[in-house]
Amino acid sequence: MTPETVISIGERALVVTSMIAAPLLLAALVAGVVIGMLQAATQINEMTLSFIPKLLVLVATIFGAFVIGPLGTHLSFVEYVSSSGPWLHFLGVPLNRYLFIPASFANNPYPHLLNTPLWSLRYEILCYALVVLLGATCGRHLGRVILGVFVISWLAYASLPASVSEPSVPWQAFDVRSLREVTNATRLAACFSAGVILFIFRSHVPVAPRWALLAAILLSLTFFTGGFRSTLPWAGGYLLICLACLRGLHLENFCRYGDFSYGLYIFACPIQQLLLYYLGLQLPVSELFALAFVLTLGLAVLSWHFVEAPALALKPRPARSQTA
Repeated sequence: MTPETVISIGERALVVTSMIAAPLLLAALVAGVVIGMLQAATQINEMTLSFIPKLLVLVATIFGAFVIGPLGTHLSFVEYVSSSGPWLHFLGVPLNRYLFIPASFANNPYPHLLNTPLWSLRYEILCYALVVLLGATCGRHLGRVILGVFVISWLAYASLPASVSEPSVPWQAFDVRSLREVTNATRLAACFSAGVILFIFRSHVPVAPRWALLAAILLSLTFFTGGFRSTLPWAGGYLLICLACLRGLHLENFCRYGDFSYGLYIFACPIQQLLLYYLGLQLPVSELFALAFVLTLGLAVLSWHFVEAPALALKPRPARSQTA
């Protein structure tokens, strides 16, 4: 083997390594920059605040792009990973794009769709970052500021159109996409801030079956007669809290064996697409749902015990007071 051959092999190895590592590092970098700016502004230097968002983004995108994606395409593994789709998928969370991979699930009812629920991840991270930022800067005025955030986002969401039609000409695509982004942001901000308000003022919020029933009736009426968008953030949030706190439902031990909600959230769509790819429409919807739920729950359990719980264990615990 000549020196030129060794150098050529080394150069190709570096190129391949860069191609593999760049999307992973870029996705983690975007999450890290957002959290880093938050920490710089608030002087909060907790390790889990910078580590866990990066971990969540990487787990969600790696699973879809390199575990499920290769199983749902006619391409060979080498052809699949050589295409741009799997690598661009890592930009799906920060950019809300590339959640479809052209080479995957071509014959499914929703072709090429890989994991569209990831669109909300960036909003989730930003909402938690907003709470930390406001908590570190507003102090005793946090409740008033959150109330202001809720009123502004709620009014903006209620005034925006319920749906946005596809652009009739190409140059309108940017405006349509921007309007959808604003609608999603205001909707999630209104719902999230409503939940924060319920928590901050929990000592003044009555949790009773009659109020829960009233919230359910109001949501039902507005759903069928109009105005559901206006009542969902506050009435829906209150109803959800009531259902969680009512003693008769015995939900206090719901997470006794772990919190599998995040795993169900990020694994469900790829699993459903994969089942449709191999089974088509042979199974009834109920059986397809049951099979997808069992498989997704199994992955969620593994994710909780081997990824999420160990990451949360890194969070420093408050020191116990020493008694003399």
